[in-house]
Amino acid sequence: MTKQRIWIFVADSRNRQDLRDLDHFDGILWGSNPNTRKGDLVLIYRTSPFKDLAYLFTATSDARPKTNEKVDMKYVIDLGNKVRLKKPITLDDLRKHKRLRKWTFARTPQGIMMRRKDLIEEGIWKSLKSLLLKQDASLLRVFEHFESGREGGPLDPNDWKTFRTKRRPLPCQLRVFLSYSHTDLPEVLVLYSKLKREKSVNLWFDKKSLAPADDWKFEIARAINASDMVIICLSANSLKRRGYSLKEIKWALEKADQQPENSTTILPVKLEPCNVPKRLARAQYAELFRRGGYSELVIGLWKQAKLLKENGRT
Repeated sequence: MTKQRIWIFVADSRNRQDLRDLDHFDGILWGSNPNTRKGDLVLIYRTSPFKDLAYLFTATSDARPKTNEKVDMKYVIDLGNKVRLKKPITLDDLRKHKRLRKWTFARTPQGIMMRRKDLIEEGIWKSLKSLLLKQDASLLRVFEHFESGREGGPLDPNDWKTFRTKRRPLPCQLRVFLSYSHTDLPEVLVLYSKLKREKSVNLWFDKKSLAPADDWKFEIARAINASDMVIICLSANSLKRRGYSLKEIKWALEKADQQPENSTTILPVKLEPCNVPKRLARAQYAELFRRGGYSELVIGLWKQAKLLKENGRT
């Protein structure tokens, strides 16, 4: 199977018909780089006045010489599975990025469609993917499918919709422990109410899970040990305070140390801009204060449930 690649195509913002087609159609015929193949990802760059990356498509055919198509390029391709980015990435965003500002496209977008090297070969995909996920966390499932190199080319449209549904059932039941500092209780209560609506999440939260006369220290330790994922809520205040939440983090780390390589049971969550402690740095965090932050959190839970499902969990 040919290795799938990632390209940037151009939309002339002076052509209103092209912009209308991009907005209204999930599948579209487009002028193409001749090296594009079925299954590749395609980002659409809109020229001035937008100057941004605004759409993501999957190539649903190989590039082919045009016949009677009304396009300026010598080659055309069928694009499908459209995603309109929740927040387009502007040329200024690229030029402010420490790594991407050195990219030839960020300096001059001209000629991008005819370049022989794709974004992976150019060595900038990792940085660009990170920036895309900050703008739209739900793209993670799309990128995971693409990077897995699965046979069969692009996603089935129904699978695409499933991957991008914010509140989809997890692959299996997931026991989740919610750890926090009591200084952050108002924000954590909001998070708790959202998580309670997630199907297949069995949530343990001291304010709701402890009963009168419970030995709360024993119950907390037992709940952490029995959990599949510990969500650790972080804030500037919580990182400065000493309290029982530090012991919860210690127990969660001990549990995580017992997991197989490339697996974790810890999901740090920033409630506001703050640093992640070094002992939690190995785990990817979600930022609830940013747009798409809650989706990042749910995707983390979904990945853990998927792993458990593959290992026999029902």
